Amino acid sequence: MTRFRTLTVLLATLALLLAACGNDDADDGDNGADAPQMGDNGELDLDDEPGDQPEPPEGAAAQVGVVEIPEATLEDLFDEISASPSFEGSFEGDEGEVMGAVLRAEILGQLIAQEIILQAAAEEFDFTIGEDEIDAAYADLATQFGGEEELDAQLEVSGLSRDVFERLELPMLTALLFLEEEFGVENGVDAEGQPSEAQQELQNWAFDRFATTEVLVSSNYGAWNSQAGQVEPPMSPEFDMAPGDMAPEPGAEVPVP
Repeated sequence: MTRFRTLTVLLATLALLLAACGNDDADDGDNGADAPQMGDNGELDLDDEPGDQPEPPEGAAAQVGVVEIPEATLEDLFDEISASPSFEGSFEGDEGEVMGAVLRAEILGQLIAQEIILQAAAEEFDFTIGEDEIDAAYADLATQFGGEEELDAQLEVSGLSRDVFERLELPMLTALLFLEEEFGVENGVDAEGQPSEAQQELQNWAFDRFATTEVLVSSNYGAWNSQAGQVEPPMSPEFDMAPGDMAPEPGAEVPVP
């Protein structure tokens, strides 16, 4: 198994793949051209009237291909993340409801993106990941932090428990490491700080999978934006906030010793 580089580099790779405006192909009309956009009043501009978008099966927050992401999974992750001290008092009142919607959308977007990458890697490169691989990946990563206790402590600083990290972040990071090897990525950026040719190829591959994988999202949580690789929340018109304004990405602030 490829050894982990620093967590900062891994998260930067993930951010590069999921950056809404970081892909040159996003303007060619084929990669998420029909993705919903946020209007000036904070509501989604959808091609169909609200409630007319295709819905996943009952009890599912989303469906990626034939795989359902249960509402219970999303709400469980939301409860764990929102209980972090960094969110204390953030979900009170009307603005708190909006922040809750934003955070749920960000979590669901991560789950969808992760499922898309895992499905594509399995289909095209015979990549599989199970509990044994997750445990090995976590142990491998922990060696860079001086042990699992130290890594657990660093994750706690970022507002993530080990359980949340293993469910929401680690499968994607492990898959990306595998894909970097398949695509021959040695350095994520070139001498000018731009994505390397191999990294750009991997990035384009990922965005193409985002655009071509059938994704259904419950209107309770928003709508899938394949161009951005995220879920746009169903914002309330009385609050003019864009996704990410209030809720930090889970795991984005993990310091590296």
